[in-house]
Amino acid sequence: MIDSAAPMLAADSVGFWAVDGKDRSVDIYFADSGAVPSARLLHFEVGHSSLDRYPDGRKFKHNDSVFISIRAADPSTLSFDFEPAGLKFKSDHPATLTINYGRTVPDSVAAPDETALSLWVQEQTAKPYKKITSSVDTIAKEITGGVPGFSKYAVAY
Repeated sequence: MIDSAAPMLAADSVGFWAVDGKDRSVDIYFADSGAVPSARLLHFEVGHSSLDRYPDGRKFKHNDSVFISIRAADPSTLSFDFEPAGLKFKSDHPATLTINYGRTVPDSVAAPDETALSLWVQEQTAKPYKKITSSVDTIAKEITGGVPGFSKYAVAY
């Protein structure tokens, strides 16, 4: 859960055009003073060879593009909705998601060790979350993992 003393988000949603053949990324920041972005909460990157299939199953061709949007699903938690649902990335070059947990309140009941944190995906609404491979940087207070496709992502133990 995000610490109640943490500032509001500069914006609770962001979007950008991902283009096959080009590296693109987007961030969500906290607004520390006067709505000026400061500390980064989320970084999402689509590499030049990450895009695989549109939600309708068509394969991406060089220079094809898709508009990607990310929304903080619940500002008090580290969960995010990604659109368009069904977008797929290449398994050998997935998109990468990094979430900063430095402004959260630890859940000592769930796990006493922050290295136990991981990224989780909920592929469909009302379905259970599944743990995905991710790594924890305890110095930067960040969790990073490869994203195979779009739906809802969260940080949890």
